[in-house]
Amino acid sequence: MFAVHNVDNKYYFEIPNEMFERDILVVARLSKAAAGFRTGASYAGDQINSNTIRFEKGPNNRVYFKRMSFQEVGRDSTEGMYRNVMNSNIQPIGASFEVKAWAPNNSGAVIEVTDYINGDNDYFFFSPVVKKILGIGALQSDKSYIQTARTYPTNLEIKTVKTYTYTPVTQPGTPPNPYAVSTPLTFELNTSLVLLPKVPMQPRFFDDRVGYFTTQNITDFDVNPQGIDRYRYIARYRLEPKDEDVEKYKRGELVEPKKQIVYYIDPTTLKNGSHT
Repeated sequence: MFAVHNVDNKYYFEIPNEMFERDILVVARLSKAAAGFRTGASYAGDQINSNTIRFEKGPNNRVYFKRMSFQEVGRDSTEGMYRNVMNSNIQPIGASFEVKAWAPNNSGAVIEVTDYINGDNDYFFFSPVVKKILGIGALQSDKSYIQTARTYPTNLEIKTVKTYTYTPVTQPGTPPNPYAVSTPLTFELNTSLVLLPKVPMQPRFFDDRVGYFTTQNITDFDVNPQGIDRYRYIARYRLEPKDEDVEKYKRGELVEPKKQIVYYIDPTTLKNGSHT
């Protein structure tokens, strides 16, 4: 996706120009869970955060990333409402980085991400909601470090070890425990940055008569000529016919998809009642 450099224990992202303004899905999970801690999302493999971001070039030799929200949309740029929707939905800047160098022929920008990954933030690691549910407090930076940062054709995988303070969560309706003390909890976290397709998949609207998992409510200022409409999309796989089979697909014939669904089975999964 883009190059990662490790120089003198400092990490740099070399972001090519074509990666700016692209949607990138950020998913954080526990790759190893804390010992003796079993509350909520606290097992290896549990997801602890998810965001969509975009890297953008800014003024004064800086690169920003913004957290993207899709709750309010205006799709027709020729309509006057589109500009109002855009003006009312400026996306929050999640982080700012100084450009340390320019790639050859100004083909990209190099930023240092060491402190950002070594620290704690709401985008790459625990979400604030999950932290509150689990009772996780401040990061203990002297007990935390970066393990690896590896890049692949369409994704980047960052593995870190993070130690936080922990105070047992008081259940609703019960008084605080005066004897509760803060203790350290250490997790191994895996953060995936996954490049999303340049052309989004065709959405499908949710219908109450068919059971699907759905997205959050979305407000569309174009779909209803009288103003706005609120709706939900279904959550589904991007199964599309191969280009040469489109006509067969339209005739109702069975065809192979461009990309099949692939499942990865954890080695701890039970088989025939026993571990394999």
